[in-house]
Amino acid sequence: QTCENDMYCNRAPIHGKYAKEDYHMYRQENKAYYEFLDMLGEVVELKGFQGFRGGLDVKTNTTGQYSLYSRFRDYEVMFHVSTMLPFTEGDEQQVERKRHIGNDIGLIVFIDSNTDTEAQSNVTFDPSWISSNFNHIYGVVRPHGQFAYKINFCSAEPIIPYGSDLPDQAIFPKGAETRNFLLSKLVNGQRAALQSAPAFAPMMKRTYSTHMQEICGRYYARAPGPYSPTAMMSVMRRRSNSMNCLMKGREP
Repeated sequence: QTCENDMYCNRAPIHGKYAKEDYHMYRQENKAYYEFLDMLGEVVELKGFQGFRGGLDVKTNTTGQYSLYSRFRDYEVMFHVSTMLPFTEGDEQQVERKRHIGNDIGLIVFIDSNTDTEAQSNVTFDPSWISSNFNHIYGVVRPHGQFAYKINFCSAEPIIPYGSDLPDQAIFPKGAETRNFLLSKLVNGQRAALQSAPAFAPMMKRTYSTHMQEICGRYYARAPGPYSPTAMMSVMRRRSNSMNCLMKGREP
């Protein structure tokens, strides 16, 4: 299975105040951001890359030379990292970056709040700053001292609950356990959005209906008798169990 996620970085304001355009304007990672990327996955060279590419160019480097890639359980995850995507001089909208970032369901926003000034330490993120019909799940991460991260999640519109639940303080030590929690939460959120968000649910319902009709027709025709829809019932039970586990946060 495959999954795409985006990565923003926010440090000091570029335009003198914090604006939505700033999230696309950064060109280099600072130490805290690079440390966070290193925890999430590995930097891979895109040219000739053989794994899941998440829509990135692996032949001619038109979408950057490197990206961040990870394996999580049965998933391949390719991140669209804003600072690794091509930067266009003079383009405040950074259309090339938005082309990838604006078409994914789950986003991670990294806010480097370990700064020396009060203005920078009070940086916030507002999902309404991003105009996209696809972006729905936002994981907001900021350093908490030298050895931990504070993590919060929000969604662009109401969706069904998804696990794993955030603790009250939402302070996580740096390391593999935090990485697993964050990726699990993002994957669950993406699946929940596909199941229940108004932008996706009708399309998913039509897709599932079509697949069910094809599967039932194929296996019912092979059944030994006219009243043996075993395969059909098996698929329906699996589908029901999957939804129950998703709502209880038991699936990655």
